[in-house]
Amino acid sequence: RYCAASLASSCPACGEAYSADDSEYARSKHQEAHASRGSGPQYSSSSPPLCATSMKEHRVQWTPELCRRFNWAVEQLGGLTKATPTAILAAMQAINVQGLTRQHVKSHLRDTRKKQQQQ
Repeated sequence: RYCAASLASSCPACGEAYSADDSEYARSKHQEAHASRGSGPQYSSSSPPLCATSMKEHRVQWTPELCRRFNWAVEQLGGLTKATPTAILAAMQAINVQGLTRQHVKSHLRDTRKKQQQQ
């Protein structure tokens, strides 16, 4: 399961440009690094991969699409009070979100719960 086509000029998942000397093997290794870091309301494992982090960063950019998928996973698990980081991560990986760790999800879940309490 790769983030991008191996002959692209840059990684569609993180935008990192491939150099002209990068072999197909080097590009596939780059894509494997994305896959091993595990990137509408109907999501499936056949959806295009959504990679949350770049090769050089460990901080997650919670894009609107990534938040929609997070919220979808939370709703599938019974809402904010019942959902756990491990279950959310598993649900997101099942819909082909790559690059997240349990810690990323735990932090975002905590922030989301906090925002809900403030409302």
